[in-house]
Amino acid sequence: MKCLDLRNIYLKKMKKILIIEDEKNIVFPLKIFFENEGGYEVLHAGDGFEGIEIAQREKPDLIILDIVLPGIDGYLVCKNLKNNISTGNIPVITISAKTSKDDIKKMFDVGADEYIPKPFSLDKIKKLISKYFGEDQNE
Repeated sequence: MKCLDLRNIYLKKMKKILIIEDEKNIVFPLKIFFENEGGYEVLHAGDGFEGIEIAQREKPDLIILDIVLPGIDGYLVCKNLKNNISTGNIPVITISAKTSKDDIKKMFDVGADEYIPKPFSLDKIKKLISKYFGEDQNE
């Protein structure tokens, strides 16, 4: 009985991160990093429509979002998520190769919380995750 109680406490504390990204060479290292380094539950969507659906169903604690996606782009995904009462408060970190001032401004205009240009470092991601999850960066 005690093990079951501890397992339930652990599962309740585990944070969920949704990665909405179609490039496997980006998804795989992020997934491994989040699961192994942070102990997070990682969800993945390969296109914008699937990302919205998973976000609405699973209510992740944080979303990593690319701009260039099949189906609908990251701008529309972010706008949809931020305008939805059930997902509007979820932090969205954009990771994209689109780095013009206009692209970055447009992403912030639709509600993104952070913007990281590709290529990115895992240290930068770790710092942002710590910022949003209130975790000590030295752990």
